[in-house]
Amino acid sequence: MLTAKAIKSIQPTDSQQNKSTGDGNGLTICTAPKKKSGHQWFEGRFRYRGKTDSLYLGTFDKQISLKEARDKWRKIYSWYHKNDCLIHPKNYKLQDNKKYTFGDAVDLYFKKKKNLKPSTLKDNRNRLFNLILPVLGKTTPLVLLEWDNGGRITVQKFLYTYTVQGKVDSERKLRGLIRQVCELAIQEGWMTQGQNPAPKSTVQTEVKTVEHHPSIAWEEVPKLLEDIETNSCNGAIEVVLAVKFMLMTFLRVGALVRLEWDWYDEDQDCWIIPSQTSGLKRKLGVVHRPHHIPVTKELRLLMDELKKLFGHQRYVFFSPRGKRFRHICPDAPNNHLKRLGYKGLLRAHGWRATATSAGQEVLKVHRDIIDRQLGHLIGDKIFQAYDSQTQMLDERRKFLDAWTAALVDKGMKI
Repeated sequence: MLTAKAIKSIQPTDSQQNKSTGDGNGLTICTAPKKKSGHQWFEGRFRYRGKTDSLYLGTFDKQISLKEARDKWRKIYSWYHKNDCLIHPKNYKLQDNKKYTFGDAVDLYFKKKKNLKPSTLKDNRNRLFNLILPVLGKTTPLVLLEWDNGGRITVQKFLYTYTVQGKVDSERKLRGLIRQVCELAIQEGWMTQGQNPAPKSTVQTEVKTVEHHPSIAWEEVPKLLEDIETNSCNGAIEVVLAVKFMLMTFLRVGALVRLEWDWYDEDQDCWIIPSQTSGLKRKLGVVHRPHHIPVTKELRLLMDELKKLFGHQRYVFFSPRGKRFRHICPDAPNNHLKRLGYKGLLRAHGWRATATSAGQEVLKVHRDIIDRQLGHLIGDKIFQAYDSQTQMLDERRKFLDAWTAALVDKGMKI
């Protein structure tokens, strides 16, 4: 075994010299070439995943003595073998974090991500607990999921099962969720910086053609209104009335089915839908941007019909058969259109495109007014901040007056 005196006696040459200290565990003293001042340092050498690797321990005499290097490397080397050589020795400094598991990181994710919308939180919870955790393991130490410790291979194998099935979108969402969970663990100090096993994919995927929701032209509206009135599929009255309400207001179905009688303001003769209503597409925490729907003569007649049926209920489109909801299901309007023969031809969201086109081309209404009535927030974030109170309700009322009157002219019956 080398002594400190023997190490000091090593003379630098034109190339680097590496010499075992004789401890039998890979501890090595390295001597730099003459042109690099000939300084000396200790390295611990080992085999990791079939390849030779090393760990820098410190500069001889300046940072660490021979005895200190032997003690330090003996502990690290022993720890490395106790972990079946699966965890890289550089993670020895994080050995206290071995107690943190992937399950702990998932719990941390839900603790930190309280600002997510309930629907997003629910989807992510389902993906983590039903798809990711059963494979990656709730009790798996986070160090084993680090990139250099095989975590990348583990994650890639899991994601590949979705890639081969052509579920590219699912693979992207699962990868992103794992990345977020591990990134939070890194920020917490539970994983090593730069060791996230789920980076963004650099593989060029096939560019998909954007598929818009199917919609119909203004010339096809009379046939649609006739089919709705005939109701050949014998749809429930509350669903038929919901579809007519949607045609008059082009409100997104998520907000439409949740409409409550209390949201109607008699003084303004206007529906005021709260910002947090699902379907309005407002960010979580936005409470000062409700959506207004001015009531027209035709819409008021429809509301009178609805009051006769459900005026004593909380929801405008109350469902006496509802199990999941006390109102009609969000899928009901689209399912009704499918049963009427409009599958692949028209969706509720596609009707908003019909209204946008006909509003400009037929009724000659400015796009800004139509956008506001669609529920869009106009302009960038800065403009929205300064323009948060502008509603332009008079102009929007004129637009809806003309729009609902045009639908009646095309054959809508109330």
